[in-house]
Amino acid sequence: MLIFFKEPDFLCFINSFKHMVAPNFYTFAWSLSPDTVYIMMKPLFDKSTVFIDQFLHKYRMYWHKKTSGYITIERNFHYLSFANNEDLKDLVAGIHCQPLIYGWGVNFAEYPWTSYLLVLDGKTQWMQTEEVIRWFGDKDDFRKFHHEKLQNGLEY
Repeated sequence: MLIFFKEPDFLCFINSFKHMVAPNFYTFAWSLSPDTVYIMMKPLFDKSTVFIDQFLHKYRMYWHKKTSGYITIERNFHYLSFANNEDLKDLVAGIHCQPLIYGWGVNFAEYPWTSYLLVLDGKTQWMQTEEVIRWFGDKDDFRKFHHEKLQNGLEY
C-alpha cells in the first residue's frame, strides 16, 4: 500500500518527524519511498517510542483528512547492535540505496527523499551527520561506498 503519493505527503512526514521525533532520538539515516520508510535512529531515553506513536498518529490524521480514507502504518522496529563500523556503513548505505534499487529514483542527487544529501551537506541540526561521515572516513569515502553498494547490490 502506498503511504506517499505526492511531494506534500513526503514533506508532511519528514517535517513532522523532524519536529516530533528527532529531538528525542539520534538520527543517522533515513529514506522514504512511496510504500516504505526506513529510519536508523537511537533513542535518547527509555520512553522515546511514545513520540513515534504520536508522530504516526499525526500522519494518519493527515492522510485521513487528505483522502477521507484510513492508512495502516506498522511500527515495526528492529533493534540491532553493531560489532564494527562496516556493519554501520552497510546499514546506512542500504537505507539510502533502497528507493533506487526498487526503481523509485535514478540516482542519489535526483531522489530527494533520503538523508544521503543531508549527510553530505552536514548542516542539518537534527541528524548526526558528522558521526555518520566518521564511520565512512570522509565525504569522498561516503560517496564511493554508496555508489559501490548501488552498483554491486546490497548484501546484509
